[in-house]
Amino acid sequence: MTTGYTQQEIEKMAAEIESLRRQLAAKEEVVSTLESNITKLESNVTGLESNISKLESNISKLESNISKLEYELTWLRKKLFGKMSERFINSDPDARQLDIFGEQLSDKEREELESAAKQEQELITRTITASKPRKPRKDVSFENLRVEETVIEPEGINSEDYVCIGSEETNRLAYKPAEFYVKRTIRKKYALKSQSAELDGQQESRPAIVIAPLPDSPIHKCMADTSLLSEIIIQKYLYHIPFHRQIARFGDLGVRISSSTVGDWLSQSCELLSPLYGHLRRRVLSTDYIQVDESTLPVIDNEKRRAVKGYLWVVRNPDNGEVFFHYDRGSRSEKTAMVLLHGFKGAIQSDGYQVYNRFESLDGKLMLGCWAHARRKFDEALAENRKLATEALLQIQSLYAVEREADKNGKGYIIHI
Repeated sequence: MTTGYTQQEIEKMAAEIESLRRQLAAKEEVVSTLESNITKLESNVTGLESNISKLESNISKLESNISKLEYELTWLRKKLFGKMSERFINSDPDARQLDIFGEQLSDKEREELESAAKQEQELITRTITASKPRKPRKDVSFENLRVEETVIEPEGINSEDYVCIGSEETNRLAYKPAEFYVKRTIRKKYALKSQSAELDGQQESRPAIVIAPLPDSPIHKCMADTSLLSEIIIQKYLYHIPFHRQIARFGDLGVRISSSTVGDWLSQSCELLSPLYGHLRRRVLSTDYIQVDESTLPVIDNEKRRAVKGYLWVVRNPDNGEVFFHYDRGSRSEKTAMVLLHGFKGAIQSDGYQVYNRFESLDGKLMLGCWAHARRKFDEALAENRKLATEALLQIQSLYAVEREADKNGKGYIIHI
């Protein structure tokens, strides 16, 4: 069967087909290369998008840090250069307007708010500017003081030519340093003349030697008198004079006492006072409302050979002002708080320290906050939202005004610690 093509034409078409196959293979290779490049580009785009997302996240964090640093800088500038008093007095009535829900106040609401703010401002102004009669400065009181008189006669006076017509007195307050002395107790001994004596016709044995008993001493076989022990305690805890300064003063007065001896005396004296401390503690914790706080206290660490920060707990009954202190090796831990207040039933007011959160879930304990600490946050928020912060400060100021009025009338009750 013939196709109508010559052998030459068939060979030519076969050559063209082969050429087309080579071109197609080349195109397919180009397409494969392009697809590979597209895949790489898509991967690069994904990587770039991930990098962009990371950069946006970093930018957001940096902006947040910048905002935080700006706030801290503003706070530090206020602490360094601003007024130290937290008393809030705002004379601008417009700044007192409060838009709680983001809506404009009605005319009636605005009038009521401005009227309340005006009354509050008048109360604050009246409280602050109230003139108190200034008490005249008193001279030094010489009452109940021993008087030593020194009479000075003028020189060269002939009593036959002059007569005394009076005198002029000049008073000066003198001071005599403390004095150490030996308090000696002498107990007489008596010996029985005979070993027996007749009493009512009966024979009775008597002790051969009789001597009066030694008066009681606070510390057994202690050479320090009660007066010296009391002075050491008063100087340390009332006037805050440490041992090394007391010992130096004792040396100036001619008595050398080692620090270990003074420490032993104090320790044993405190043991004697522990029943009084326990009684005071029970009295304070027997109420239904207490205030608790922890104050920093420098404590000497013998191992580190330097002072470290410790904490001294104070528990106060605001009704009568009774206070007791608790020291647990300087700890401020939750365990210390639990041991201190585990048996108390009632309201506990604190500054919001996190260890008190543990008491929220315990029965019989009601946790109260401190307005002084709460209002401080509103005072700091004036820069963020002046309207809301101002209204809060005015409301808190109203509470303080009630407290001042109660104190004035002799019916004061502590609101904050």
